[in-house]
Amino acid sequence: MKAKNKSYIRILILVGIVIISLNNLISCSGNKLTTKEAQIVETYTKAKNHDVTIIGEWTDNSTLSIKDNVSFDAQGIKRVRMYRNGKAFNDWHFDYYYYTDQGKIFMYRPAEKGFLAMDGELFPQSKYQVSEDGNTLTIGDKTYTKNK
Repeated sequence: MKAKNKSYIRILILVGIVIISLNNLISCSGNKLTTKEAQIVETYTKAKNHDVTIIGEWTDNSTLSIKDNVSFDAQGIKRVRMYRNGKAFNDWHFDYYYYTDQGKIFMYRPAEKGFLAMDGELFPQSKYQVSEDGNTLTIGDKTYTKNK
């Protein structure tokens, strides 16, 4: 009798793990925007300004061994890539949608979706400045050098 109960419990646990895994795979792979999120993305990427002086790739000037380099494009998408000791250890990936206005950069990231999602919508904003020669970008307290 005890062996049957143990087998039954093992099967239930296995089925539960499979269901959770499938739910996670299906829900995270779609990651579709809600109607509201799509409208916000449209505002950030098409209806607002994208300061041409920040467009391009920028290298983090920090002295830390792990750095986040950033890339801004003309469509209003900011990407990030991490470097450890000067070597990339991941690909460029989406960070935020953005627009610029009067010395501020406004960013937007839609809410995470799916099982174990942790973040809701994010709307950070920071002051930014580009040096006169166009080679240094300061966002908040971080400084970047333009990649040539």
